[in-house]
Amino acid sequence: MVNRISRVTERIRKLREIDENDVSRASLKREIAQLRRREVLLNGALRLAIVAGIGALLLLLFGFVIAFLGYRHEPGAALLFTAALCFLAGSFIRLLRDINLSQHEHGD
Repeated sequence: MVNRISRVTERIRKLREIDENDVSRASLKREIAQLRRREVLLNGALRLAIVAGIGALLLLLFGFVIAFLGYRHEPGAALLFTAALCFLAGSFIRLLRDINLSQHEHGD
């Protein structure tokens, strides 16, 4: 995912470097808006994946600490696991939206 973000960001930089007086390549600058949408989607997907990972980490910490203390940990663990899966699903949905935009951009 980070590689996709880097490629999109680099493409935006290259397109911005095109001189307005370069008539043959100036039309390429129209891609910037769609590339910015892709960049936003990918950054959001990365954030959600990180939050899902943090949720899984908290789930493990919570489970072990509460079990060590001798309390029931199943309700809290179920809640944290469900939240982590929701964030991961959100990340995958954003990534899928970027893939669809990318394919549409290339006419596939």
